[in-house]
Amino acid sequence: MPQFGLRDNLIRCELLKNEEQYTYLEDFSFFLGTYNVNGQMPKESLRPWLSCTLNPPDLYCVGFQELDLSKEVFFFSDTPKEPEWTKAVSEALHPDAKYALVRN
Repeated sequence: MPQFGLRDNLIRCELLKNEEQYTYLEDFSFFLGTYNVNGQMPKESLRPWLSCTLNPPDLYCVGFQELDLSKEVFFFSDTPKEPEWTKAVSEALHPDAKYALVRN
C-alpha cells in the first residue's frame, strides 16, 4: 500500500468526515450469468434462464463463451452470430421492466 503524505491524509480525513453530504446508498439487484453456446445459434428461448425470478433485476450482465468457433473470428472482431444472441437475450429479459443495451 503506498504511503500518503500529510496533505493527502488531511484531504482524506476531511472527505470522510463529510461523506454523508456527497454520497447516498441504494440497493440494486443484478443478474450475472455466462452461457457456453458452443458456436451454435440460439435454438430455444432464454426466458427460463433470464426471467427466473419474480422481481426483475436492475441490471443484467450476460457473457457468452465460445460464441463463434470459426477461424475467421480470430482475425476479425465481429461475428454474424452476435446479433442473433443479442436478440435472443433481448426477447428473454424480464417482462416487468425496461432495459437498455449498454455494451455488446
